[in-house]
Amino acid sequence: MARESFILYKSFYLPIKELTVEEKGQLLDAIFQYHINGKICQLSPVCQMAFNFMRNQFERDDEKYQTVVERNKTNGKKGGRSKENPDEPKEPTGFIGFPENPDAPDTDTVTVDDTVIENKEGKKKSKSFSSPSLDDFKKYFEDNGYSLEVANRAFKGYAVADWHDSEGKKINNWKQKCQHVWFKPENKLDGNPKSKNEITTPKEWTR
Repeated sequence: MARESFILYKSFYLPIKELTVEEKGQLLDAIFQYHINGKICQLSPVCQMAFNFMRNQFERDDEKYQTVVERNKTNGKKGGRSKENPDEPKEPTGFIGFPENPDAPDTDTVTVDDTVIENKEGKKKSKSFSSPSLDDFKKYFEDNGYSLEVANRAFKGYAVADWHDSEGKKINNWKQKCQHVWFKPENKLDGNPKSKNEITTPKEWTR
């Protein structure tokens, strides 16, 4: 059963507030095209990162919606809503407000630097993530001999996506992510800064 509406969370705005008005317009159009026609539009790398982050939340919302629809169908065949949950709210047909933070994806384990963290009760939990400042980001690139222009581009991309990668997964270690994605020979400092078009864009930004 197709939905007639979708939710835009307030938390979506913070990662995209630095985009230009034109970029925000392209992103909004891509969101509507996705929900109406199921179409995935071609976007700039920065807008694509933001769209992928939002798309993962939309898919989680849709899964929850379909679960409610199926449960209501089952209860209808039994003569009405389940007596075990008489106060369960009905699924709305329009916008219902904007939670401060969208639901995080369910997971049984969390890996940080290839290490699974457990709490005292034996449950898995993740270390808190603190996003770096642009100065910290640039210094890390410079200390390792990589272009500051590349650092600026990488920082903007991840900041727009609220420090999630192209698959919507939270970045737990930004230094490790930079090593794997951006620390390439062609992005090294060589005394001849590359033009914007010559900077290597990681594959994860062009999916």
